[in-house]
Amino acid sequence: MQGDAALPLEHLRARTYDGVDLPVDVRGNGPGVIFINGLTQTTAHWRTQLRLFAEAGWRAAAYDGRGQGEVPAPEALTREHHARDLAAVQDALGWEKCHVVGFSHGSRVAIAHALRFPARVDRLVLVAPSGGLNASRRLVVQGWRELADKLGPESLARQSLPWILSDRYLEAHAAEIPLMVKAAVRRNRREGILAMLDGLLRDPGTPDELERITAPTLLMTGSEDRFSTPAIVRTLMSRIPRAKLDVVEGAGHTVAIEMPDIFFLRVDAFLRG
Repeated sequence: MQGDAALPLEHLRARTYDGVDLPVDVRGNGPGVIFINGLTQTTAHWRTQLRLFAEAGWRAAAYDGRGQGEVPAPEALTREHHARDLAAVQDALGWEKCHVVGFSHGSRVAIAHALRFPARVDRLVLVAPSGGLNASRRLVVQGWRELADKLGPESLARQSLPWILSDRYLEAHAAEIPLMVKAAVRRNRREGILAMLDGLLRDPGTPDELERITAPTLLMTGSEDRFSTPAIVRTLMSRIPRAKLDVVEGAGHTVAIEMPDIFFLRVDAFLRG
């Protein structure tokens, strides 16, 4: 293990095919692994994992996609944008191929990339994936969009927290909830959230396309995840030819935040094969 001073956090920029700059955080030396944000996240959410993976001998990166942080989003944000943007991040890092870890919305990006650029993905980790929207989850996402549009990011953050964090975690961190909401408001812009939610509603992906994924794949979800339930993720896993499932007991949707050490150990073990 190396200390923080020996493995400083580096800040880079990736230029997309249509001229958008994406901020990239990277740390460590070794084989490459990219972490992809959830819908209202930024690279700040991956700081703990970047440190853990760097200390374990990886070169670990995360980036803000279109609509996240200060990155603008086109009027019609598509999975094709996301897939090609991830390829641009790989290019900026000098990686022809690497491991890819996507969380929630990030798993949708990772799937699109793995289908569009299969030769550029070594191993794939899909954390709390949805693999499309059934009727109930579509209603939830439509409700989130209405909140974000009419009342803004603060209302969306308050209403979505019970979906993305387990009861156990919310109870243990109840005093920090106002800070979580403020952080969500600070790092998000209404226009970016709406663009990502509209893209999700317009093209959520389908379970059938998962059959075309060729990379060895780990699907991970929390036992208490209300959105990507173990039953849903187990069904998705059955569609992917070289896949395995890991249900993290006691965790909600945001496994890497709720149980960072368990997340690191299990993903690290899978990536090492």
